[in-house]
Amino acid sequence: NYGRYNLSVADSGFDSWLDGYKLGAPDRKTSIYPDAALCMLMVDLEIIRNTDGKNSLHSVMKELYEDFAQKEKGYSEDDFRNICVKFGGLKVAEIFEDHIYGKEDYIPTLKTALEVVGLELKEKKNPNLSAQYFGLIAIKENGKIIIKKVEPNSISDKNGIAPEDEITKVNGKTIEKKLKDVLKDCKKEVALTVKKKFSEKAISLSIGNYYKLLELVKKEKATEEQLILRKVWCNN
Repeated sequence: NYGRYNLSVADSGFDSWLDGYKLGAPDRKTSIYPDAALCMLMVDLEIIRNTDGKNSLHSVMKELYEDFAQKEKGYSEDDFRNICVKFGGLKVAEIFEDHIYGKEDYIPTLKTALEVVGLELKEKKNPNLSAQYFGLIAIKENGKIIIKKVEPNSISDKNGIAPEDEITKVNGKTIEKKLKDVLKDCKKEVALTVKKKFSEKAISLSIGNYYKLLELVKKEKATEEQLILRKVWCNN
């Protein structure tokens, strides 16, 4: 979600409460569920690294329970952050500053954190062909193929294609099958007929590789320490 470069996880969470969880302006804010989960994954792994596997995010939650819940009192954001930093050190403080309250690209930090347990991120092509080829995600609504997302700086974005536009034809032909089935036979360049509110025109787009995905994979040669910490991580 490219909104992560425009609004932090914390601010996006606050905004979601205000706007009733509406999608809002494209790429204005990030999705708090996956991005916040990735942030806490990094916090968890850094705590494991910092304490040589003696503690984890579970230790944070246990202390919150004992020091607050059992004493029938609430806790603040600062309380939570301070306990995380107590176990995880400076690196955890940086995760809060850069990726929870800030908009820094978290991929490099995530890669570093995953090394703790011998995992790495590998790039793969998006199986959604319209996303992969042109950087647009479309769904069928009331019999029409409506674009819902466009990757910034993709070939679609550069040609003025935007959310809520309708795709009416591919290479001059009406779309009678699923869009993915039509696109799988296309090579190099495709003409999409795009209908906007007051106009409709064919736009030639070169096939590229957009909306790339990342997957977690085990390193082939993980060290003994990485394997031990991976076991600690999985058991927590």
